[in-house]
Amino acid sequence: MRTFLLVALSVIVAHLASSSPVAAPSHEDVLAQLQSMQEQMDAMRAQLAEKKAVPSVAERFTQQKRMVAWQPMKRSGSSGVDIDRETLFRAIEARLMEVLAAGERLGISPEEILEHIRERNTRI
Repeated sequence: MRTFLLVALSVIVAHLASSSPVAAPSHEDVLAQLQSMQEQMDAMRAQLAEKKAVPSVAERFTQQKRMVAWQPMKRSGSSGVDIDRETLFRAIEARLMEVLAAGERLGISPEEILEHIRERNTRI
């Protein structure tokens, strides 16, 4: 057993002695690598700047699509439907009743829903 350990240790020592140690990079090598990396970063920044370049006024004008002229909607008569004030109130009331019923099914009180609607309408 001892002879095996002695032989194994001698093989390890011989291997370590014959292998060449790894040299640490010199100061000049590190500076050269740093300079190379800085040049690569500058090149990448230049490429990104070219991609993000703002188009000129002429280019933006050609890229812009023509929009159809806007015409104000007529309040009534355009579609043949005249909505009076009472019909509008009934439609709003029906929709509000649907929202309140859905809120109750979800466990939200009608007062909370109305408070939320009032807050939202004051922000507009």
